[in-house]
Amino acid sequence: MYQEEVAIAIQRMKKRYNMLTHKAVDAYMHNHKERALIYADELYTVRKLAAHLNVIHVGIERIIERLETISDVSDVANVMVNISGLLSGLKPYAEEVMPRLARAMDSIIEQVNSITASTSPVHEVPENPYIVTRESEEELKRIKELVNEKIEQTMPLTVFEVVKRMGEGNEKVGVVVRDSNSVKVPVKVPKKLMSPEEVDRKVLEYIVAHGGFIDVADAASEIGVPREEIRASLHRLKSQGKLIF
Repeated sequence: MYQEEVAIAIQRMKKRYNMLTHKAVDAYMHNHKERALIYADELYTVRKLAAHLNVIHVGIERIIERLETISDVSDVANVMVNISGLLSGLKPYAEEVMPRLARAMDSIIEQVNSITASTSPVHEVPENPYIVTRESEEELKRIKELVNEKIEQTMPLTVFEVVKRMGEGNEKVGVVVRDSNSVKVPVKVPKKLMSPEEVDRKVLEYIVAHGGFIDVADAASEIGVPREEIRASLHRLKSQGKLIF
């Protein structure tokens, strides 16, 4: 149940992240730089919370996997000790993003420790139930590394950095442009014709999403317009003082 709730929360964070990116670009397009800076700060917060949720999600998956490896009663105690440790390591993340789950973890950790004590004569119910074992600490470290890689792919820090530059003073957004006619990329057919302003906004969103980089052929395919319109948009944005390249 909680795993599904965490997965839904992750999707909500992703939608929020995309919406904030869109709003930041729109604010910058209309010269509301202070508003863009506010969106940049919220982007950073959403990214952090999404990382916490992903750590919890992967952690729960690891716990389920460990439970499935139990093949004999003699294995129960050792598996439960490490599950308790992993839950204890995950609890601080839950406290920040899902307090209800954090409270439920208290009860689960207590039950796990009780099972551990009842299935092994060498284990007792500890006075401090929140003990992170060395093995669970190493597992948590691996989980965080995995999540950091995933977050960098789905919510790259460069987006926050570019949006923040938009809101700081009158600095133009530096962009690296790759433009080659030799690359053949299919163009998506847009549902409706776009005005130059709409194309400009989508081009700027593309640049933000790619950390200050634009591939003209890929952008044309993604946005659904000819390359000539992407080039024209870049020059409009440059003449408006929005970009520098």
